[in-house]
Amino acid sequence: FSGTAAIIDGLALELGRPSSVDTGYIAIRPEDIVLSREPLVSSIRNSLKGTVKAIRPLGFHYEIEILVEQVPFKALITKQALFDLQLHEGSETVVSFKATAVHQLPGSPPEKNHPSFSIV
Repeated sequence: FSGTAAIIDGLALELGRPSSVDTGYIAIRPEDIVLSREPLVSSIRNSLKGTVKAIRPLGFHYEIEILVEQVPFKALITKQALFDLQLHEGSETVVSFKATAVHQLPGSPPEKNHPSFSIV
């Protein structure tokens, strides 16, 4: 037990610092998520393969909803990134984010479909 990983529905996410809570929910800002076609070679600690479930235009940006196993993620990308990555509903992508981008929150998630975590 090191307290530096969150387990969400069997999916392990590396945390940037030991957790002060044992259970709760996590939040990752959509602008902190990087999408790519292949895993990135970098200092990013969390890289997960997922499937695009929805693409929503938001003015100059697009909100991309990705499902990794049964865990939902949302990312914000530019129109150019959408075209460069050739994303569409059903396409595979890699969801990457730094361990420090994972915010651990105690209690119950605000949304019914927001998964909870446990710390290991």
